[in-house]
Amino acid sequence: MVKSSNLAFIVLLSLFSAPASAREGAMDALIGACAAPAPVFEAGPSAVPARAEGGISLQDITSQSTSGYEVFSAYPGLYRAIPSMENLRILKVFRYTDARGEERRLEVYYTGGDWMRYGLVYFGINSGGGSDKADAYFIADLSTADREGGAVPPAVNPFKDRELADFITARFLDREGGVVPGFASVASSMPSAKSSR
Repeated sequence: MVKSSNLAFIVLLSLFSAPASAREGAMDALIGACAAPAPVFEAGPSAVPARAEGGISLQDITSQSTSGYEVFSAYPGLYRAIPSMENLRILKVFRYTDARGEERRLEVYYTGGDWMRYGLVYFGINSGGGSDKADAYFIADLSTADREGGAVPPAVNPFKDRELADFITARFLDREGGVVPGFASVASSMPSAKSSR
């Protein structure tokens, strides 16, 4: 995959070989594309009304955890502890209430290198029950099987809101709101009073 900064440079060089009449409009388009923010996912309670039958209901709170175009983690220590590659960002943040009435938070982390077409996904989730502890879990079904090159698409697309929410409620969380046995924590952390990316 070509880095966006390299692609912009290549396009800029090719503009100089274009006729002068075509340069102005093309230059404006290039500047607009380079300055455009990263894609923003739909957010809000209605964007992902996932609910497993008789189970957990997710509420998408990504917009409440976003400043500018950056999603911030409630668990900066966990964010830093996740085994990451060149890039790491938060795709989504969900809130739900477990069977004990405890509010829980689930953050979806995405990591990969610029050369990778598909990356790796981790879920960060607080323990509930009055505990401030949060754990991260590697999610193989939402990640590429090719950890070196990122060429193999994941079984479930983490960028499709409905598929992501369905995976969380049907395969990651049990009916009580806990993590299904079989997922092993890869990192743990306590939250900070100040959220960080």
